[in-house]
Amino acid sequence: AKFMEPTGVCTDAAGNIYVADSYNHLIRKITPSGLVSTVAGTGVRGRENGPSTEASFDTPFGVMVDQSGSVFVADAGNHQIRKISPEGIVSVYAGSSIGRAGAENGIGGTERFTLPESMVFDELGNMYMADTENHSIRKISPGIEVTTFSGYLGVKGDAEGQGSVARYEKPVAIARDPRNGDFYVADYINNKVRRISANGLMTTYAGTGERSSINGPRLTAAFDHPTGLTIDNKGNVYVSDDNNLIRRISAVTGLVSTIAGDGNQGNNDGLRWKASFYQPIGLAFDLIGNLYVADEHNHRIRKITLGGGFSIDKLLPEGLTFDPTNGEISGTPTQYWPETLYTITAYNEFGEGSAEVTISVVDPALTFPPLVAKKQCDPDFDSGATAFVPIAYTFSNPLVASYINGKIHIINAGTTIITASNGYESKSQTLIVSPSEVLTINISSSQKDPLCFGTNITFTANVSANAEPGASYEWYVNEEKSGQTGSTFTGNSFKDGDLVYCKVTGGGSCYFEASKQSNKLATDILDANICNAIIPTAFS
Repeated sequence: AKFMEPTGVCTDAAGNIYVADSYNHLIRKITPSGLVSTVAGTGVRGRENGPSTEASFDTPFGVMVDQSGSVFVADAGNHQIRKISPEGIVSVYAGSSIGRAGAENGIGGTERFTLPESMVFDELGNMYMADTENHSIRKISPGIEVTTFSGYLGVKGDAEGQGSVARYEKPVAIARDPRNGDFYVADYINNKVRRISANGLMTTYAGTGERSSINGPRLTAAFDHPTGLTIDNKGNVYVSDDNNLIRRISAVTGLVSTIAGDGNQGNNDGLRWKASFYQPIGLAFDLIGNLYVADEHNHRIRKITLGGGFSIDKLLPEGLTFDPTNGEISGTPTQYWPETLYTITAYNEFGEGSAEVTISVVDPALTFPPLVAKKQCDPDFDSGATAFVPIAYTFSNPLVASYINGKIHIINAGTTIITASNGYESKSQTLIVSPSEVLTINISSSQKDPLCFGTNITFTANVSANAEPGASYEWYVNEEKSGQTGSTFTGNSFKDGDLVYCKVTGGGSCYFEASKQSNKLATDILDANICNAIIPTAFS
């Protein structure tokens, strides 16, 4: 999935994340499984209401979900608060129906906003909204009556006080602590985090006004244009600022600390204090305490896992695993590993500490038994070597044999020294490969003298001893197969001068030639007239 300048995020009770995809003019949803879909918007800038697939927005900046599942959008470019019902219908919740900017309280569409960017509900259904370019915090009742809760409409400044006495300069984000009803505001230009009590008294909660990123006690700490803000269930306030940092103001100690980001522009993931952002803005927690960040110029939604843990700086040998929850390395290594120095870091919200450990994996158990002599055309075979880790092979004479697909493959006759190595030690054995055997065949005939037609003649194939057992035979007469397949061939229909020979294929051994043809023998058959003359005739 892709986003373009996402600015606002919120979560619902089901674990879904909603995103104000600002420059795509869309409201997106990310399911717990990571599936991204469009909730509303066409992707074209506009202010059309109606079904979510036909409605349009203009640079939506903030987003939130109420308990009924309705999604509310700070549609900054249209100077409106929009509502997306659970049925997917988009309407104007508050603000000018024609998208007109202004600074007016009212009801029924007479109210005006200028670049609203963030909002939050209280338990009674009242919405409190950061009306950024009007430099004030507005309140929208369930009856859609709009009033100014804190600040003076359209007047910027830097002052604490009750109600309209307070002054802001571009408040961009607002969050509420449900435990006591206090509100927290990111006062962008003033570089401060403000707190507004439930009765409307605004004070500076953190920041001196200096544009910097100084940690420490909240009233001496400094922020660099705070852009986003949220609060966890313990009252800790989290702030994103222009220095590409995510900061935390502890509800217990009052200390400001950096919980994510190295202060550089970038998009590196990893340990949160080594990660980098590029203009982080919207912040939101899910129900299990993960913090999500709308990382605007990286066009990403980032996830920060808070709390303590452990990290390791290098890859471990195969078979070993590192548990980031307790720092434990466990398992059985399955490969040789040279001596390697590892740094294991333990971290929590207060800092980090490191320790070093050296790991090596040795394998003294390499075995390589002597090799049995082979013949040139023997099949590929296992070396017989064993080791704890994978074995590598080298050959002194690669023209004799090689290692292919986990087997030793014979190439030619000769001698080669094979060395097996597991990376820790090596052992060698000699392989002797003898040439392939020579297959021979010679045939003989039972015929000693000329014979008459019809007399049995037997031919016998005499083959080299290595051809048996398992040799196969094929007899031919005048280049034609006779159909006889034994080591002997007997027939009585030979004609004078028939040429008889046999082809043999050896069995059980290997040869230079798998098949061999025998010598050829000619039959000597007497003329029928001669045979008739010498055959006695009985007279009566």
